[in-house]
Amino acid sequence: MSIKFNYNNEAVEVKFSHDFISREDALFAGIKCVSEEGRKVTIAKILKNNQEICQGVSICRPPDNFDRAIGRKIALRCATLEIGDKGFRTKIWDEYRKNCK
Repeated sequence: MSIKFNYNNEAVEVKFSHDFISREDALFAGIKCVSEEGRKVTIAKILKNNQEICQGVSICRPPDNFDRAIGRKIALRCATLEIGDKGFRTKIWDEYRKNCK
């Protein structure tokens, strides 16, 4: 899933993807994984003129059930923490609310 819009005459795209993270990757990232099976992750990437400017990740941990909408919000929140321009952050969230349910 992706959201495309323009901000200050620049093309912006917010891409979301969902994947599994292995136990080894989780341990490498400092995340405590109890079981051997992978955990579901959501990744939000923000691109400006096809250049990635930031990324956020959310990981579904026990005892939570995976929910795409919640994962997207958490990952997007993590990604937008790196953006200093408040107007740009606001535009991203406005576009997210307009395009995602």
